[in-house]
Amino acid sequence: MDSVSDMEKVESMFTVLDSWLAYQVYFHQLPGLSVGIALGRQPLFRRHYGFANLETYQPITSRTMYRIASHSKLFTATAIMRLKAAGRLGLDDPVVRHLDWFRSAHDSNLESITLRQLLTHSSGVVRDGDSLHWSLDEPFPQREDLISQTQAGISIYQSDKHWKYSNFGYSLLGSVIEAVTGQPYSQAVMELVVRPLGLEDTRPDFDETLGEQHAVGYGRKYPGEGRRPLPHVSARDMSSAAGFSSTLDDLLAFYQAHRYGVTSLLPDSEKREMQRVQYEEGPYAWGLGFACREIGGISYVGHGGRYPGFITFSGLSQALDMTLVVLTNAIDGPARALFAGLSGLLHLSLTKFENFAGAASASQPELEAAAGIYRSLWGDTLYGRIGDALVGFNPELENPAAEMDIFEPLGSLRYRIPLRDQVSAVGETIRFLPGEGGEIKQVVTPGRSAIRVDLSSPGTPKEQPEKYYYRPAA
Repeated sequence: MDSVSDMEKVESMFTVLDSWLAYQVYFHQLPGLSVGIALGRQPLFRRHYGFANLETYQPITSRTMYRIASHSKLFTATAIMRLKAAGRLGLDDPVVRHLDWFRSAHDSNLESITLRQLLTHSSGVVRDGDSLHWSLDEPFPQREDLISQTQAGISIYQSDKHWKYSNFGYSLLGSVIEAVTGQPYSQAVMELVVRPLGLEDTRPDFDETLGEQHAVGYGRKYPGEGRRPLPHVSARDMSSAAGFSSTLDDLLAFYQAHRYGVTSLLPDSEKREMQRVQYEEGPYAWGLGFACREIGGISYVGHGGRYPGFITFSGLSQALDMTLVVLTNAIDGPARALFAGLSGLLHLSLTKFENFAGAASASQPELEAAAGIYRSLWGDTLYGRIGDALVGFNPELENPAAEMDIFEPLGSLRYRIPLRDQVSAVGETIRFLPGEGGEIKQVVTPGRSAIRVDLSSPGTPKEQPEKYYYRPAA
């Protein structure tokens, strides 16, 4: 198995990943989902599920734009680092050196706060200020709001005392970029980051001219109720913290620029500075813009995003040279949980691939014939192929790698249950049974049977929207 490349290991999982993601959208009745995986410079897996608009049944496509919210901080931090590399500012510059209004008779902490502290969320300033923008009761702040609130005092803790997440702090960084470049933030970040990377579908804030390209964002799904569409609102002068919109392909391309060895925006020395832990407290470890965390057994630098109607999550593993992006258009979209589940599956394949092969492996056509969703009185089971092995797990699980069975082939569509969950019928046999047409229709396990269910062939979305959610790629 040493001759199997990482790319081959990841690609062998695609059918299983695709079916699990589609099932998650179906089971949770998510409006839409986009997921991308890249190894090195090669995007290997790009899938879109569900709808950009539930009212018109407009499908998610590669050009669908999501509000990526706090991913904006990565673009802002990258712009700051480009200005640093050009000698136009320093990370340990006091903010007041660039913003002469960054003073308060009520807040002596302000004059010692540095750009680095804003970038690492260690400045101690307020999270969002005093407006009610996150509940859409008031507009997001404008420049005069940032100035007036700052001069009234915004420090909750002394700088460097605690890690404290702050959208207000990244809004101030947007003002710093304006002061240094002499341009509006939206123009400066486009010139410093977006256009050099050729990101055609990325904007620092909601662009009404691209409104039809945006997915509609939806509220929570409550029992017995439909999802409420939420309006697109401008992040105004908080766009440097939370305003960006982008697509799956553009966000994958953005992460490409932060891989070591890629010099399209920054030298590796600047990228290493961004991606090393600069401030840590409890479970929080932060670089410059990037969160540094281990998820599903893999270490990532990345970020998440929460905007009214959108939850997103992404990360780059330098050790594996792998990027993973998850985008949803629901305010309760489980983007982080899906990211963790995907990461666990990828880690399993990349580090334990020998578990999915053996001298007695079943044939690939047999494995593909058995793959599918099977439903019994007790719930659904997803069977699929990874490498040369048949695997099975409950597709409702957030972490399928933790409860995955890898079955030993016995021939003639018969498999032995492995020694894993010893309350179940370990060591016994399961059988896949074909129907009259020869296609497998049923699986018999000790004490029960399950019927294959077809969730992927609806009539029209209007007639069967609950089935149309489940659309694994062809």
